[in-house]
Amino acid sequence: MLTTINLQPDREILHSPPNPGTAHSSPDLRPIVLAIVGPTASGKSALGIKLAKEFNGEVISADSRAIYRTLNIGTGKPVGEKQWIGSKPGSEKPLLVEGIPHWGFDLIDPDQGYSAAQFVKYADEKIVQIIERGGMPIIVGGTGLYISGLIDRLEFTAKNSTNHLIVSQIYDQTNNADRLGLSDHAGSFNTQLQVSEVQLPMAEWSRTDRPRPYNSLLIGINWEREELYKRIDNRVDGMVAMGLIPEARQAGLEFGFEAPGLSGIGYRELGEFFNNEITLKIAIEKIKQASRNYAKRQLTWFRADARIHWIKPDLTVVQAELSGVPVEASRLVTEFLTKGPVVKES
Repeated sequence: MLTTINLQPDREILHSPPNPGTAHSSPDLRPIVLAIVGPTASGKSALGIKLAKEFNGEVISADSRAIYRTLNIGTGKPVGEKQWIGSKPGSEKPLLVEGIPHWGFDLIDPDQGYSAAQFVKYADEKIVQIIERGGMPIIVGGTGLYISGLIDRLEFTAKNSTNHLIVSQIYDQTNNADRLGLSDHAGSFNTQLQVSEVQLPMAEWSRTDRPRPYNSLLIGINWEREELYKRIDNRVDGMVAMGLIPEARQAGLEFGFEAPGLSGIGYRELGEFFNNEITLKIAIEKIKQASRNYAKRQLTWFRADARIHWIKPDLTVVQAELSGVPVEASRLVTEFLTKGPVVKES
């Protein structure tokens, strides 16, 4: 299991978990982990479920917003039922979606903080458990810092523990930079890649010199920009129809809109509406625009990673949500399991 060692009061180092052995193991004996990445509304969850059904997988969410309890509609959590799995109850019930266990939802209350270091520790533990059950871990999400922290074993350092706690969530909540005392300008990640719209003046992250513990295959869904924006707008409309407004109102009454979980897209705009600062129509339009801007930042982050295999849906097929994507993704996974790392075509 992963251990966190505090070398100094202001420093955390993420250490690799032991190799548990796996039915899906690579030639170099590292456990194989799949990662489905990309922008919001791209269909990552649906693809993760399809691959989990085909390859006996379990999903670990890498979403810095889905960790919050009670915030369901606005965070885009899939609909399912919490159930124990296996013969013995564990400490956490996964969310079963179409029979596939999903981990990483409802970990904390909206008024609590959560760091990328905490996510890596959690995900490492779940990966070990999934492998012990003979399954394949499938990381699904759009929070780039979570995924990079897990796969690349980033080192997080901070002189201020408060900044450290929110480092993993600032990436997709840049509108809160001023309120949190952060500078709102371009920052750097890893090898000087300009991938974020904020930089923490008292925190930094970088690659460690330790080997990566997992042999990872990263797959992304690459929609045309215009089509992606349509999907985002339709998704927001669907959230409103499902009850986003009463969900946000109740959460605001219970936790206050200053809570970390309610600073995310959807809740903060509706908070302005409830405070009579804007109309509901304007709030919904602001949610759509903020979601599109967030998708841009996600794409900037992920496209800087040359390891990702991008699959483009076939838009010529009418009403086919992910036409061609599951087939191509299945091919990539099969080739990865049988031949090792997949060589990307130039």
